[in-house]
Amino acid sequence: MPDVKKATFNLPVEELEALKALAAEEHKSVTEILRRAIKAEMFLTDTYKQGSKVLIETKDHEMREVIRA
Repeated sequence: MPDVKKATFNLPVEELEALKALAAEEHKSVTEILRRAIKAEMFLTDTYKQGSKVLIETKDHEMREVIRA
């Protein structure tokens, strides 16, 4: 396991509650959900830097592009 350092963040109440809800739904820790979110953001950033698009296929097989604000 890589070196670990404790960090403190300030989040709006709604975002903190959403984070806790995701953790409960996935049976994961809040820390694990944050790690996954960071990795997903890193993937998106790298993909867009390469000039590529990120697409999601809906359950109806429709392709939708992921657009970041």
